[in-house]
Amino acid sequence: MLEENKLNLPQCFRCTNCDWSGSTFKASCPSCGTGKIVAFEGSKGGEIVDFVPVLFPPENLKTTGKYVSAFVQLDNGCRIFGIILEDPQSLRIGGRVEISRYESDSKKLFFKCV
Repeated sequence: MLEENKLNLPQCFRCTNCDWSGSTFKASCPSCGTGKIVAFEGSKGGEIVDFVPVLFPPENLKTTGKYVSAFVQLDNGCRIFGIILEDPQSLRIGGRVEISRYESDSKKLFFKCV
């Protein structure tokens, strides 16, 4: 049976020394300066840390329509930027979201409110 409903999740990175985590690979840990950076799979849900409605999108997102750029802390501690296609008035800091779609080729990550 095909796994059509399996959600593709972005990778996150963690320091083996101090447990720093982030969504972008670093050659050395930005927190402790030592330790090995290892990849791990992101989790599906998280909380909004910050967000801003985008009025003038970059060229590669013009076809997306109105959207909100959100900074989200995933349940596994990884912080990552993504896109929310919902009304900004319905969003709040600390609000729960989950990944609805991740396009690994373009690195576009979409969240939906839960």
